Amino acid sequence: MSATRNQYRLLLLALEEDAETGGMASPPVSEDTWRIQSEDDAQWVVGLMVEADAAIERHQAQAAARLAELKGRRDRLTARFGAELEAWAQQESERRGRRSVTLLTGTVAFRKVPGRLSIRDAELAQVTASAREMSECVELRRVFLPAAYRDAAQKHLEEAGELLPGVEMVPERDSMSVGVTKPKAAKGGEA
Repeated sequence: MSATRNQYRLLLLALEEDAETGGMASPPVSEDTWRIQSEDDAQWVVGLMVEADAAIERHQAQAAARLAELKGRRDRLTARFGAELEAWAQQESERRGRRSVTLLTGTVAFRKVPGRLSIRDAELAQVTASAREMSECVELRRVFLPAAYRDAAQKHLEEAGELLPGVEMVPERDSMSVGVTKPKAAKGGEA
């Protein structure tokens, strides 16, 4: 490991929050002055990026799983106790002469929801609206298809040598990405 990479590792450690003070420690070398000078340095930086990507994926998966657990718990509690809680809170709100019951852990509140029409069968409603020529209820939409326009513009460029309006020629370029290098399978099917 080169001395400069050691310094940069110290910089990264310094940039992490200091648990004792809650502040940032002073870095021994500036992130602006450290440079990748060798393949080892590049390997190290790519490794840090890959580790960060893996941590992001891990944390997103963990957060999604935890949210699903919490939503499931909330749904189970509502299924088990929702009707009982509503009946108790209705009686309690009448006794207190208020529309809500405030508890130490939260509030159970009621509000009037006006009656309304609701479409129960959308297909049947659509057929009826069309049959009765209720044009204000049925909308025909024109949808722009960018991929089809790009294909047509490519064909027009090849045939007429000019670009269609709204299209530009984007020059070829290299795009960099950083990811995990997957091990190659050994010959003969052995890993």
